[in-house]
Amino acid sequence: MSRWRHSARWRRTRHAAHRGAQTLEDAKGRELSRNTYWRYREADALRGLNKAEQVKLTGGITQVSRSGDRHELTAVIRNQGSSVAAMVRLSLLEDAHGRRVLPTLYSDNYLWLLPGESRTVQLSWPAEACSSRHPALTAEAYNSPVATLRG
Repeated sequence: MSRWRHSARWRRTRHAAHRGAQTLEDAKGRELSRNTYWRYREADALRGLNKAEQVKLTGGITQVSRSGDRHELTAVIRNQGSSVAAMVRLSLLEDAHGRRVLPTLYSDNYLWLLPGESRTVQLSWPAEACSSRHPALTAEAYNSPVATLRG
């Protein structure tokens, strides 16, 4: 049996917008899925993201496996800033300055990270889509410069 857990309830509040999260857990409490979102009553409330403090993203590729017709990669992305890292977009590249590897499947993307929070993600792609033995992963939040994560 699975259950949804919510981190924020919609209440009358003085805040025009807030971040919320939903997680799906199995019967043993293990996380199966996570959905993070920005809730607001009026679209203008999202302009607050334009004032979000810049953050620094760090992390690295922890594992790459090459077997059969698909390759896989595991990486950890960490928010080193003191503000939320908004909509962190991940992109797999042939190498640090190479082309994007397409198609790539991501276990998570466009994610939100609280200050000090980290997330482990898994990627997979067809073997023929990337000839490099050392692919690079970039991470860029709405409020951060691009960070290149290596293994």
